[in-house]
Amino acid sequence: LGRFADFLKDSSHIEVELEAKAAAGGGNIDRPAFKNVSGFELLYDALKSLGLSARGENIRPGVAEKAIYRMALVYRKEDLLPQALENLNLLLSRFPKTARFKEACALKLEIYKGMKDYRQVVATLEELKAVASGEVEKQRLDQELADIHYDQCGYEKAAEIYKAALTVAQEA
Repeated sequence: LGRFADFLKDSSHIEVELEAKAAAGGGNIDRPAFKNVSGFELLYDALKSLGLSARGENIRPGVAEKAIYRMALVYRKEDLLPQALENLNLLLSRFPKTARFKEACALKLEIYKGMKDYRQVVATLEELKAVASGEVEKQRLDQELADIHYDQCGYEKAAEIYKAALTVAQEA
């Protein structure tokens, strides 16, 4: 199976990392000559013949985290907002303690604003506020939160947030 993984890497640029149990299992791959077969199809057929299966993710957490975040950025850039959100939610659920938490939430915020989903905008602002590093950042987020409530005709809630922000500013 190790030689097959090397062959696959050399001929299709697909790198396969075998788990210890799969690598130790051995077995021969009996496949007739082939042409114009995708690397993934070849991998799937070979694993199936050995009673194994593939997992379509990177098993190295750091690389997976980086790849998921970059996919979200690419989807955002291509204006594929639902796909970008899906990747961001995957990142935050799989890696809740990610160093990219603020960046991921900021990107979610931008996407929700673009989609005009203000309920999610408010929720994301609250998430960001919970992890804000200082009072200035919290005040900026409060200001944005109040502005959104005001724009959505939530005048009472907006006034409440504005007053709280003014009280904190006067105390400082």
